[in-house]
Amino acid sequence: METPNPRRIALLFLSACSATVSTPARASEAVTLQATTPAFRLEAETGYSASGAFGGFGLGVRGGWSPIRYMLMGPGVESAMLGAQGMALTGSFSQKFRTTFVAAFVRGQLPLAMVTPYAELALGYVVIHDREESNSSCRYTSGAGASVALGADVRLIHSLTLGARAGLRNPGFGQACTAQLGPWSFDRQSLKSIAVTVGYSW
Repeated sequence: METPNPRRIALLFLSACSATVSTPARASEAVTLQATTPAFRLEAETGYSASGAFGGFGLGVRGGWSPIRYMLMGPGVESAMLGAQGMALTGSFSQKFRTTFVAAFVRGQLPLAMVTPYAELALGYVVIHDREESNSSCRYTSGAGASVALGADVRLIHSLTLGARAGLRNPGFGQACTAQLGPWSFDRQSLKSIAVTVGYSW
C-alpha cells in the first residue's frame, strides 16, 4: 500500500481552495460586466398634443444608449402641428404653427419581467416654423426648451417593445404680442402630450 505523500496532499488542498474562491469571483465579474454592457435603443412615437386653445398631432423619434440597465441617454426630436380657430372681437381668427423640439434626454428606468416604467428629463431647443395666422395678435417664439415625461414599455419579443408616454414641455421659448384691441390673443401655457411608442433595442 502506497504511503500518503504530505506534499501532494497539501498541493491538492491548495488547488481546491483556489478553485472555490475564484469561482464566485468570476461569477460576480460576469454579472458586473453583464449589468454594464452598453445597449442601444431606437424609439418612435405618434400622439396628440394640446396647449390651451391649440391642439394637433405629432411625431417623434429618439436614439439612446444605456451605460447601465437603469439609465438611457441620447438625442431626440419631436414635432407637432398645432392649430386654433374661433371668434374674436374683430371676427373669426385662426392660427397654426409647427413646434419642433430638438433635445438631449436622460431617462431613469426600472426593467421588470415584461414592463419597463421610466421617467425622463430633456433639455434642448424649440423651433417655431410653418406658421399661418389670421386676425391674431400673439405668437410663440423659438428658443430654449425643456420637457419631462413619464411612460412605460411592454416587451413584445426580446428586442421589440410597445409603450405609452405622457409629456409636458414648453411649446415655444416665449410669446410675442402686438398691442391691439380686437384680434385674438392667448396666454402662454405648457404643451401636454400623450403618445404611443414603438421601440427596438440591440
